Formats: sequence, structure tokens, C-alpha cells
Amino acid sequence: MTDPAPVRFLCSAASEARREPVLGTASRVDRWVLLEQPGPWGPRSLPQCAVPDEVLLPFQRRAAAEHARTLAMRYPGRAGRARGPRRVVAADSREGTLWVTEFADDTALAAALPDLVLPFGAATPPGEPAAAAPPAHPGWSPLVGSLVGVCTHGLHDTCCAVRGRPVVTALAAALPEQVVELSHIGGDRFAANALVLPAGHYLGHVPAEAAVALVGQVLAGTRPAEGYRGRSTWAMPVQAAEHHAALALGITTLGALHPTAFAEPAPGTAEVTFERGDAPPLLVRLHRVTDPRPRRLTCQATTEARPSHWELTELVELPHPTG
Repeated sequence: MTDPAPVRFLCSAASEARREPVLGTASRVDRWVLLEQPGPWGPRSLPQCAVPDEVLLPFQRRAAAEHARTLAMRYPGRAGRARGPRRVVAADSREGTLWVTEFADDTALAAALPDLVLPFGAATPPGEPAAAAPPAHPGWSPLVGSLVGVCTHGLHDTCCAVRGRPVVTALAAALPEQVVELSHIGGDRFAANALVLPAGHYLGHVPAEAAVALVGQVLAGTRPAEGYRGRSTWAMPVQAAEHHAALALGITTLGALHPTAFAEPAPGTAEVTFERGDAPPLLVRLHRVTDPRPRRLTCQATTEARPSHWELTELVELPHPTG
């Protein structure tokens, strides 16, 4: 009798099996730069590609200086783009803007990157409305609507391919002009992961059979009942506080709660204040809960760590400020 084959460890399956909450786990990012690279992609977070590292990595650092995260992207089922123009998409999640520019091929893109001026102006301060219309940026065109990215970066983490590709297939059939594959966006154990730009909404543990419905809710401005990780423009405790407040009050509209203050008064605690239109402000108090058992948090992990999440301590309705 032969020995049974070893069971393959999949970090996303393990996360689901222990019913790990996804709330408050969205990567903290304000701005994004997506460089079209048809692939294949290597294991690095920003994968090696036809653009040489001596160009790609300094550009990544320059984008980071403007609070932008650089990712590789590719369009599903469009192999012809491997020899076509290279797109660069820029998104500002605070301002809610998307921009696109194109280059003839990888050579032209590599030549342009060192001097490429990104379409990011001074960020609107939190709590203030964005401009009615985005300013002009030479060489860039506004991209109307939303872009839905799914992490399929399988060489970075197996789950991203195993679970991400079926989600891409389902979404591309329903939203063919809005869906792209993305390199590592964070939270491998929550695969399949989707990112809705420009707002920066993260979805995790997205099943292929429910992907169109879940993304459709986000595009319609509705919070999904399952799988909503948070918005990238907020710190993770703020994301979790918004989730708990919305759940407690039956709020289903994304953007109905606006964070105005955030503090961590003691280790493992957080306090977040939200405005909600004409209703009284809310103070949400949270405490961190840490898994008592160390876990492998990614498919490639060689060490274990103890994941944590934020739970609700208290929800307080505050008096309106007097002015």
C-alpha cells in the first residue's frame, strides 16, 4: 500500500476553516499606479517584467513618495495585448479619480517611466469634498467609471491563482471592460481578493459564483453582507470600526459614515469618531483580539504568526457639537 499524498496547505482555505474575520484588513493605500504587463509574473510583490529593474524600481520609489502603490496589471483573455500598447492607470482613492495613458510597447514604457509625471495633485484634506471635476493632466485621460482588479499573482501566493482566476473569469464575462488581473495587493489568506478602484474598496474570500453579485453591490454603493474587508484610505482599526457601527445600526450604504478622529488610547484598543450626516456623531471603541495559536498566514510562509482582528467594545452616540 502506498502512502497517501500529503495534503496541500492553502492559506485561504485554512483562514476560512477557522472562520477568520476579514473586516478591517484592507491594505492602507491612498493612490495606485497600475503598469500593464501581460505576464507571466515572478514571485516578487512588484514582479520583474519587460521593464528593466533599473527603471522599474526607482519608479516604484518615486510613486511611493507620492503615496502611491505600484502594481502590475494585465487584461484577462486579451493575449493580443502582449504585442499592443502598454497602459498605465493611476487611481486616487481619496479624490475618487482614475486616469489612463498609453505607450506603444514595453520599450516606450521603459523610456517614459523615469520622467512620467503622475496625475496626482495635492490631496483633498479628509472631511472636505473633492473638486467637482478633476483637473487636467497633460498626457493623461480621465477614466470614467470603476476598475475592478483581482489578485491572480500565483507565484507570490498559490491561493491568489487558485482562487483568483475563477473570479476573474466570472467578472470578465459580466464586466468585460472593467476587470483586470493584479499583482500582490495584500492579504493572501483572504483570496480571492478583489479591489474596486478608484475608491479603494477591498473584498476578500470572494467565491467565483458570488463574485458578480458582490462586486455589483460595491459598484452600486452598497456594503456587501459578506466579504467586505474595508476601504484602503482608512487605517485598519477605522475600517473595523466602520464595519461594526454599520452592522449595529443597519447601515448598508458605503460612505454613510465619515471618520473624523482616530486614537489608540492604550495598547490593543482604538477609538474612532464618525460623522453621519444630520444624525449625532458616533464614538466606536474597539479592542484587539489575537489568535492564541500561531498560524501559517501565507502559502509560502516558513514561520508562524498569531493573526488578530478588532472587535466592538462600545458604541456611543455623541451630542452634536455646538458652534
